[in-house]
Amino acid sequence: MQVHKVVCNQLVTADLVLRPLSTSDRAWCWGALNYAEENEPRVEELSVRFKLPETAKEFRDKLNECIGQVAKQAAAAVTVEG
Repeated sequence: MQVHKVVCNQLVTADLVLRPLSTSDRAWCWGALNYAEENEPRVEELSVRFKLPETAKEFRDKLNECIGQVAKQAAAAVTVEG
């Protein structure tokens, strides 16, 4: 089943896990809260596919960099509070 709806407003968290989509070398999937259509957010499997494998790799690298930064900030906040 393919659903072509855009869900872009999403919080990047330290526990976000990006996985390659098994059917493509240029697609990624992850679980996240979708606030787009419901009154209450729902956890959904989201995915993105790019035209070029290079673009998919750039997306993965940048998102993983952001996840690392969020994890580092969360660890620093725990240290300060603790």
